[in-house]
Amino acid sequence: MVDIKKLNSHDKVILCVALFSLIGFLYLMYDDSILTDWSDRPDTAAIGEIASVRGDVRQKHFSRFSWKSLRRGTGLFEGDSIFTGAAGSAVVVLKDGTKVNLTPNSLVSFNVKENQMALNLQFGTFKGQLASPGSLKVQVGDETMTLDGSGAQVELKSGNGVELTVLEGNLGVNSGGSTTQLDPSKMLTINSQPGKKAALLESAARARSMFEGDGEAPRELKPLPKQAEDETEAKAKKAKNAFVKITEPAPNARLSVRTDESSQPTEKPVVRIKWDDSREKPASDYQVQMAADPYFQDVILTQESKKQEWTTPPLTPSSYYVRVRPRSEKREWSEPVPFDFAYQPPGPMPPPKALSAPAPRIGNATGEPLAFTWAPVLRADHYEVEVSRDPEFTNVVRRATTRDTRFLLNYDETGSYFVRVRAVSAKGAPGDFQNLGRVTIGNDQPLLAQVDPISILAATPEAEPEPVPVALQWSPAPLAKQYEIELSETPDFAVSQKLTSTDPKKDIRLKRPGTTYYRVRGLNAAGTAVTEYSSSGQLRYDFRLPLAAPKLIEPIAGVTLFFQQSKSTPFWMGWGSVRQATTYILQIGQDPEFSKPVLQHRTDQLSFLMKQNLPLGKLYWRVKAQNTERESHWSEPRALTVLGGRAPASGNSNSKTKGK
Repeated sequence: MVDIKKLNSHDKVILCVALFSLIGFLYLMYDDSILTDWSDRPDTAAIGEIASVRGDVRQKHFSRFSWKSLRRGTGLFEGDSIFTGAAGSAVVVLKDGTKVNLTPNSLVSFNVKENQMALNLQFGTFKGQLASPGSLKVQVGDETMTLDGSGAQVELKSGNGVELTVLEGNLGVNSGGSTTQLDPSKMLTINSQPGKKAALLESAARARSMFEGDGEAPRELKPLPKQAEDETEAKAKKAKNAFVKITEPAPNARLSVRTDESSQPTEKPVVRIKWDDSREKPASDYQVQMAADPYFQDVILTQESKKQEWTTPPLTPSSYYVRVRPRSEKREWSEPVPFDFAYQPPGPMPPPKALSAPAPRIGNATGEPLAFTWAPVLRADHYEVEVSRDPEFTNVVRRATTRDTRFLLNYDETGSYFVRVRAVSAKGAPGDFQNLGRVTIGNDQPLLAQVDPISILAATPEAEPEPVPVALQWSPAPLAKQYEIELSETPDFAVSQKLTSTDPKKDIRLKRPGTTYYRVRGLNAAGTAVTEYSSSGQLRYDFRLPLAAPKLIEPIAGVTLFFQQSKSTPFWMGWGSVRQATTYILQIGQDPEFSKPVLQHRTDQLSFLMKQNLPLGKLYWRVKAQNTERESHWSEPRALTVLGGRAPASGNSNSKTKGK
């Protein structure tokens, strides 16, 4: 043994350094995290996060030899292993959305293989929910499985091989080159032995839940000792005075979800828990606890929530108790609220929802099938369709079965048709009928096609109108074998001409200009009417003549007008009538070309009383005819001479005065 008192100061320094080095080395063997910050490891890719921790949970990276206690929010890195103790559990959320729930006494390593997450379950049990879309590799011993199932919830339990159960959804399991499809009614057992391929064995699976706990029926509770009963009663009294009170569900509520034909829930079997914090400043976070007994001996799970509500994981049918307390203040739990949760058998198949149907009345049917559609019904295996001629369906003329959500109605006669549909389950249980609609197929009156007015311009003003061809068309009637066309010059068809046609069209000839009225109705082979007359149509025939140039009458050609007074004496200028003319234009000029008109006047008369002074000397005048559509050429100009004992008039003159 070394006597420290005999050592000199230099030896004492060396001894102290050696002792501190030994202590530091021993501590590093226990915890090497001081050398590297575990929250930031650039050499390893972050693959997820610890969402919740309960009890003894530790984490270790493959490159280190020490285990570190886990906290909520700690990052998960490639190559990490997580160990849960006898009372420990943890929930891991991977970056792709996959959730892994580690139960007590489990050890799992997290790696990436072929760009895909791979879990190595060395021992224990974990429950997980795959991402959407999701795929996960799981290694147990020497066997690697690939799990494919968008959003599926699974449980893997290691032991002599591995037991795989689907808790919710559908899953494809590829192991040893073979693939097995699983649903919640199946369990897959993989027996792995060295040097041998895993055998895939299917067996019935018991109902399980996704949350913490093994999902089995609650264990039998032992009677509480007297002291425990007293403590429980004391806690119950405090709970009645607690600040937090559960408001939903109501005490002893009976909650349930419907199941399908395979006894699987048709909706998520979860329950929403809500509470009220009556204080002026409520807590920022809460603890929620669920148990299978009122004394919370058999605690199913403990969860945290930052809101005053929380939704349970999927539940199995059973009785539950729930309580809440402020997490950070560690106050008394609220008064427990019991509720029952059950699976209801499937209700009656609901009637399909009608989506589309043809028009209620088909007057001019084409013979094409008429389509009825409806929305798909959950749980429906197929649909039954009935067609009747009466609304009470006493005269059903057709029944059909289809897996489609569409039905085509074929018809061979007119009248009303009523259509209804109902959903039928795989076991043959029918639902209620849903009326899809009524359609009436009749022989409505034909619809006339429009005929444009006919306008003919004659070659000469003396031409006479000639008959013109017109093509008539109308919509067909289903039962009509021929058609009757009625023509009249009056809209009341008091006097008419009737023609027939076997086709829904007819070429006729209009003999005279003007308006001709026509209508059509369908006839059968015997000539009896099977439709009403159509609405009357109009055929317009306009016959137009070119306008002739007016013939000048007075003054006569070459006349000389002598006025002795200072003002001209009024005199008449006249011309002959032109066929179809409505107005005339009179023009007077000082040259035959009328380059400088002295007067221009429009009138609807055949004469004009000249009252104004005209320039002295030789003048020329002419007339042309007009109507709203066209005009004639100017008449041949006629000359006249104006003499008088006054100064010549100067400037041009335009008159707007009408004649007589």
